[in-house]
Amino acid sequence: PQVHQGVNRVAWNLRTDSVRRPGRDEFAAFFGGGGPEVRPGTYTVRVSYGTGDDAVSAERELEVLADPRIQISDADRDANWDAVQRAGALQEALAAAVTRIGELRTDIQAVQKKASGAKDDEEAADDSSTDEATTPQEEDAAPAAGEEQSEDASEEGPKSLTQQAGDLLKQLDELEERIWTRPNTKGITARNKALNKVGSLIGSLQSSWEAPNPTQQNVMRQVTELVEGLLGELRGLEEGDLASFRSAVRSEGIELLPEQDPVTVEQDG
Repeated sequence: PQVHQGVNRVAWNLRTDSVRRPGRDEFAAFFGGGGPEVRPGTYTVRVSYGTGDDAVSAERELEVLADPRIQISDADRDANWDAVQRAGALQEALAAAVTRIGELRTDIQAVQKKASGAKDDEEAADDSSTDEATTPQEEDAAPAAGEEQSEDASEEGPKSLTQQAGDLLKQLDELEERIWTRPNTKGITARNKALNKVGSLIGSLQSSWEAPNPTQQNVMRQVTELVEGLLGELRGLEEGDLASFRSAVRSEGIELLPEQDPVTVEQDG
């Protein structure tokens, strides 16, 4: 919270930090933000001011009590909490995957643009050299345009950087479309993306403090399988086609596409 000189009042809504969502931070502020409600127990409140040697802090403990109107066992509360944390970890993994895809797309597009520019320069240089060296007799003996293109195509061999980049961008777009609906997408979109399914599960679990029911447990298994499958596809892309593209890029002396650890589902204890 923002503070100013003098006395400041800060209120805690008894919730944890928000679960990360890709591209939607502005909505969290509008709806109040915050993650799930904390469990009853003892918590430490710490207020700090300044940095380094000038830092000053004060802390004290406070007790969060359960709503006496709701009779739920500690075991059920713990089971609900664990399920919410698990679902939150799935959502954060999807957010990390969207971020990774965006970073890869930016780098690949930069390589694509640089490779296209280099190819244009080479073609311009070849045309200039051909114009200077060709004589009328040589022009008569030159093969037809169709024949020349056919020969070039047969000698092309491996895909060019621009072709590889285009293929990778298509694969990344298709994968991202299954994770979420990107902002500014026009029209009415179906809420059948992986992020929608995880969000619906979180909302269902947070509707009460009761232990997950059989339906919620089944949905948890389904969305876990879905998310881990998508992350596996991203990892396979990074270790396969992207790794080959990265090697080709480096052989051209272009320093982009740094290697990163794969995106995984991480849950605090």
